Amino acid sequence: MNKCFFIAVVVIACLSSCGSKPAEPDSAGADLSESGLMNTKTNAEFESFYKKFLTDSVYQMQHTQFPLAGGVFECEEVIDWQTEGWSMMKDDIRLFDPGLDSLITGFSGTTCRFELVRKEVGTYIVLEFKKTDGEWKLVYYEVVTC
Repeated sequence: MNKCFFIAVVVIACLSSCGSKPAEPDSAGADLSESGLMNTKTNAEFESFYKKFLTDSVYQMQHTQFPLAGGVFECEEVIDWQTEGWSMMKDDIRLFDPGLDSLITGFSGTTCRFELVRKEVGTYIVLEFKKTDGEWKLVYYEVVTC
């Protein structure tokens, strides 16, 4: 019960901080300067990585840091991300409907974070990529559905 209450508070806080202005996919974002992610646009190197990440399943597995932090929080159940049963991500999180969704993007030279809130259904999704030893990897993936 406490976990669901905490998740609900986080989702409500995110929804209330998103505002009502529609965001554009390539310029969406809030100031995440507290976390060091001040830019809302990525660079060409990350774009190249992200495109391959979404289209090449082997590359995606090689560039996902398992065990992956985050998980799926479905009210009473928490599902951890594992290599076994992993479903390939194919959709660019930035291709969203600004009338229905709100996206926050934060980028630095070594970290990229996307936070998507699906307003109508209350789903909250976070993806975080980090560049370590010259390679980008997915290091955090969270989905809250209650």
